[in-house]
Amino acid sequence: MRFFILILIGIIGFSFCFLSKWDTRLVLVNKTSQRIKYYEEIKSLNDFIPDTTFCNSGDIYWIDANSEQVIRSQNKWDYLLKDRTDKNLRIYIFNEDTVLKYGLCKVFKNEMFIKRFDLTYKDLEKLKWRVIYDDNYAPSN
Repeated sequence: MRFFILILIGIIGFSFCFLSKWDTRLVLVNKTSQRIKYYEEIKSLNDFIPDTTFCNSGDIYWIDANSEQVIRSQNKWDYLLKDRTDKNLRIYIFNEDTVLKYGLCKVFKNEMFIKRFDLTYKDLEKLKWRVIYDDNYAPSN
């Protein structure tokens, strides 16, 4: 029993060490009355085509209306973007119904996203690491 408790404490301690290395500065804010979906990737500045390699199994996330979500990175954003002036963070915003109706692959291939943010490290600093999606971008009903 004592051995089991020590192992459990070790696993929990290791988990906290692992999770603390995630960069959690970046926040995506949904200032609309609609729940949205989003996908992010690091891309070359010249590459405007979304990566559809894993579009059927890729990680797509959602944000409720009038709320925000931390976009975590296991690597520091400094490492991914700061000294890499040829790269940017691309965030795609999707209408939830569109993704459900057509599937993510078709949405990417036909560029059926509502908004695409292309952000360099300097852009993120200027925004104070808060990317805001609001009614200025949302399609009118």
